[in-house]
Amino acid sequence: MTILDKPSLEVCSVKRARTNSPSTALVLLNDRHFVDCARKLATDIMNEDSDQQAIKVAWLRVTSSTPSQKEITILKEIYEDAYQNFEAQPDDAHRLLQVGITPHPKDLDPIKTAAFTVLCQAIYNSDSAIWKR
Repeated sequence: MTILDKPSLEVCSVKRARTNSPSTALVLLNDRHFVDCARKLATDIMNEDSDQQAIKVAWLRVTSSTPSQKEITILKEIYEDAYQNFEAQPDDAHRLLQVGITPHPKDLDPIKTAAFTVLCQAIYNSDSAIWKR
């Protein structure tokens, strides 16, 4: 938990320090548990009517707030870039979906699932998800 700047339990801490270190970003983007959580969220939101609605639902579930139009635009770009990359390299999508213990539902498109997983990782790694204001 020191990577996430958790205060020591040896002393009382009135206010927790803001966590936005590079090591925090590496853990949230690469640790298999966080990848597994992102993939599970991705499979849950894929049933929405549109990609934009899926983005809104994912943001709401993680941050408990409604995303701004700018946030939606950025997240949609992340999703589209990831989709194009996985479409060009489908083996990368399959490798991503093997991370963690939650099995990937076989009825879902692996390219789309991997792209939504990357999107959910970005949401988990956003300032709005990490830091409570």
